[in-house]
Amino acid sequence: PFYTWVEDYIQGSPLADRRDPATGLPVLRYENFDDVRLYGVEASARVSLHEHLQVRGQLGYVRGRNHSSHDDLYRIAPLRGALALDLEELLVSVERAAGKKYAWRALASGFDRLDWEIQELIEDHVLKYTRHAAGLSNELTAARNDLDILLRSVPLFISLTEEDLSALAKRFVPQRFERGEEIVRAGDSGDSFYVIRVGRAEVLSADGERLNNLGRG
Repeated sequence: PFYTWVEDYIQGSPLADRRDPATGLPVLRYENFDDVRLYGVEASARVSLHEHLQVRGQLGYVRGRNHSSHDDLYRIAPLRGALALDLEELLVSVERAAGKKYAWRALASGFDRLDWEIQELIEDHVLKYTRHAAGLSNELTAARNDLDILLRSVPLFISLTEEDLSALAKRFVPQRFERGEEIVRAGDSGDSFYVIRVGRAEVLSADGERLNNLGRG
């Protein structure tokens, strides 16, 4: 909460029935008030969407009163809010260390790991307003085109339309596995569908015999 007393406050008030012919906006008359009170409350919150991706929001409620006449001050918005995506500091740091192209690729890789609903929300309402918008958009498009081509090579998806394939691609979540790490075991209940994007995977029998060697696709 905050409370401020201003002794010399300049206030612009609209003149009745007077508008600027060029803009159509009200013509203002400026006055000095010697007893103005500004008070209200502000709140902020931060939500992590990913290890390096956070949404920061701020909401404020403000009242302005001419204490002498007990009138509200003109053109003070009582309620205001702001929403920001904390990408800039991360991008600048990576950009300085490894170059702009690598920074775009790193962000595109992290973005690709978000749930598709969050991806659409950020892309439609936040990402295009950052100073890296053009470069990031190119990297994301290239990554998605690569995934579309990969899925098209899978026999199960070969009959899908381009629209259905793109919608399906958004639901895939990238995962990384270390060399020798077990991915699935025979007999386990299946709740995922895996497509190899980069690397190879071996299919082994219970006694360790190699049954198959899988590559991209």
